[in-house]
Amino acid sequence: MRQARDVAVRCDIRLVRLLLGMTWFLRIAPSVADDLGADQPRPVPPVYVTENHGLMASFPPGLTYCPLPKDWVGSDHGTEVYLVPPAGCGASTSYWSSDRSPGSRVPTIGLYYAYNVVEISPGSGRYSPPRTPREALQIYCREPHAPVPAGIQLLGVVAAGCLIEDRRSVEVRVVGLYSVDRAMQEVADHVLVVSLMTTRDRLRDDLGVFKVIAGDIRVCTPDWAKEVKGRSPCPLGVGWW
Repeated sequence: MRQARDVAVRCDIRLVRLLLGMTWFLRIAPSVADDLGADQPRPVPPVYVTENHGLMASFPPGLTYCPLPKDWVGSDHGTEVYLVPPAGCGASTSYWSSDRSPGSRVPTIGLYYAYNVVEISPGSGRYSPPRTPREALQIYCREPHAPVPAGIQLLGVVAAGCLIEDRRSVEVRVVGLYSVDRAMQEVADHVLVVSLMTTRDRLRDDLGVFKVIAGDIRVCTPDWAKEVKGRSPCPLGVGWW
């Protein structure tokens, strides 16, 4: 039984890593494509809000994103924004909204969130979802990796994360845990992963933009959750894209 559970846990972690590596409450997304069509990158709206997962983020001007196709059906798990506009936008066939299809590989900041349900064993022999961001690195940062660059904040604390390099690209990935509903506080009910994918020669400049975006992401209270003291309600009428 223990061996079967170990295999299942490893499979869960591999699935998460695979889906993240492809690029970075089920709901059908609202249509975000209009007369411009889903094949052109758009200017990024200044605010992003997901009531499904209780998060809000702000974005500086000058970035673009690929809208989801009109007929897309899937699950709200995040988005991608591009520091350099892609040549075009393909028709995304992914079930996850965080996996877009730019027409060319460009420097990208990815925003991914989900329920914190993938179980790990932190060494005690007991299995549970990660209780700290550093434990979550077992799932979202594959070894070997370098330490995350200094000075990155996520959800109000110094970010845990990793830096992964290959011959042509660099990826910075930071991980945070949070709870939307105050009734679920012993183990955070959500995980947030923010990533920067860029080239070595752009890393310094792109990392500055990444720090601003990651540092401004906040947990908000959706209308379906219980109020949490000191936490703002999620803005209405903004939405995720």
